[in-house]
Amino acid sequence: DTNVRNCIGGGVLVTGASGGAPSASLEHVRSEGNLFGFRVEAGARASAKSCLASMSQNGGFVAAAPSGVAGLDLDSCVAFGNGRNTISGAGGIVSIGPQATVRMGNTTSTNNLNGLVNLSGGLILSYGNNSITGNNVTDGSPTGALLLH
Repeated sequence: DTNVRNCIGGGVLVTGASGGAPSASLEHVRSEGNLFGFRVEAGARASAKSCLASMSQNGGFVAAAPSGVAGLDLDSCVAFGNGRNTISGAGGIVSIGPQATVRMGNTTSTNNLNGLVNLSGGLILSYGNNSITGNNVTDGSPTGALLLH
């Protein structure tokens, strides 16, 4: 298990900003009290299983693609208490940009500023077995559905 707590910057960042197409596989990682919990951007992809993003200032789990593709797959993850600085777009699970995609299954987003946030065409796709409830401003909705196989 890995714990990332109370960092001035973000918790876990996977980025291709310097070129390449990085990827990460994360399991049993806790990111608590950071600027953001988990962020995937600029040509990167990541999967997270049984991870926690809690009490982040901005987003808990974030895929951001202002340029390049960003993909984040969540399985049995929890976003709790994120979006503490109340900026627009802050919340538990966030997808930003037309090439950003979050896929989620068995995942919970609760007690965040916003539960699900999609900005500028970002996608949040759901397997339909998630718990998105009890968020402060809005729970939000997935932008699309995925089939279980």
